[in-house]
Amino acid sequence: MSKVNILAQLEDSLRNFIIDEYMGDPREKVYFNPFKYKGLTIVIDPVRRGPIPQFIVQIAMLEAEISIETGKKVSGGLGVTDEHMIERWLERGSNRNMMLAAWEGRSNFEEKILKIRPFDME
Repeated sequence: MSKVNILAQLEDSLRNFIIDEYMGDPREKVYFNPFKYKGLTIVIDPVRRGPIPQFIVQIAMLEAEISIETGKKVSGGLGVTDEHMIERWLERGSNRNMMLAAWEGRSNFEEKILKIRPFDME
């Protein structure tokens, strides 16, 4: 599987996880807007490379850099609830290992910044 496919799969997985979590909570379900997450993007940016394996999550007009190892925010901000959900998502299954594999393979991409736009939810 190519690194591009891994990122697309991770974006879909994160988007579905967040939507399922909100829809499963009766208190949140009333006010939840799933269209906020249709443009959720995961970016691996070699220009911002640091010693910590990290990735960028963009939701609407917000973005945060997230440590792959800890799941904690390194910089930026998405809101406490979304950041907590990303941390929980990284702990599930092979998400952390797949993200680390994509991060390690980022130098194989020809583009400086790899951005994958997900399909639109209708």
